[in-house]
Amino acid sequence: MNASNVGTEPLLEVRSLTKRFLIGSIFKTRQVHAVEDVSFSVKPGQVVALVGESGSGKTTTIRMIARLIPVTRGEIRFKGADVLKTEPGRASLPYRRMVQMIFQDPFASLNPVHTIEHHLARPLLIHQKARSGADLWDRVCALLETVELKPAPEIARRYPHQLSGGQRQRVAIARALAVDPELILADEPISMLDVSIRMGVLNLIERLKHERRIAFVYITHDLASARYVGDLVMVMYAGHVVEGGPGEDVIGAAVHPYTQLLLSAVPNPRAGLRTDRTLEARGEVPSLIDLPPGCPFAARCPKALPVCREAMPGPTFIGEGHWVRCHLFGAGESAAPSGAMKS
Repeated sequence: MNASNVGTEPLLEVRSLTKRFLIGSIFKTRQVHAVEDVSFSVKPGQVVALVGESGSGKTTTIRMIARLIPVTRGEIRFKGADVLKTEPGRASLPYRRMVQMIFQDPFASLNPVHTIEHHLARPLLIHQKARSGADLWDRVCALLETVELKPAPEIARRYPHQLSGGQRQRVAIARALAVDPELILADEPISMLDVSIRMGVLNLIERLKHERRIAFVYITHDLASARYVGDLVMVMYAGHVVEGGPGEDVIGAAVHPYTQLLLSAVPNPRAGLRTDRTLEARGEVPSLIDLPPGCPFAARCPKALPVCREAMPGPTFIGEGHWVRCHLFGAGESAAPSGAMKS
């Protein structure tokens, strides 16, 4: 965590957030345990990275925060206020202005029949950030220049298909910035971009964090980008958060077998091999419909103990802000400090 974040009050607090999807028919209904009892907080100017494989619950978590899907159980507090007490719709417009979302596919999130000017002008008008005419045009161009799309007047008159993937994602970021948000939920914003242009988007996030004190919840399966932008990194597996803490600690000194497994799959650019060829997971990811008792990773874990299949441990702290939910390190006797995440 950056020193600039120390001592500030949380902007967003998520407490025991849970999502169950109902599937089946009127005769037999079953539950998909998508997210289980997740808690964390984000401070102004802080980036919290949620890392995990596809299906781990990362996107479902931020979609609940964005109020795109209903919450089964838990609390979402923004600046101390309970967000879920306000019904979705126009009544929640102030929250939707302060909390913006960037989607994974920049082309799918932009309407191909409208110009870039239209995409940026619409939120400015809806949230009364600009009036029509010259003021609106100036603000549209200023937004494009903020995300380093130049010449701005020329870009504004183009259509999404006339831009590259990286340019479209920058337009999506500009659209989120149009309403002066305090928190941006970024759902794998670089996963569909060429490797050569990913760094530009990550540097833009870093700049917005420092210059505008915008907080981010950054979703990714790319550990390298999580380490680069994440002040805090939280690792999710089968709906649970199993390890969390400062990015350098979690990724540089991972202790949970699942986090170590993720790191073992990262190619070593010097040796051309994985970082650890000895760590192998067994079996398949458990069904989220019939989750077994205990740790959801136990059936695949090469270090599993008998107790791992019986009970899910609480968080055990192994360093300054670095915690893990694993019976190899205890049953969770330590108490979580402010700003930590647990599930």
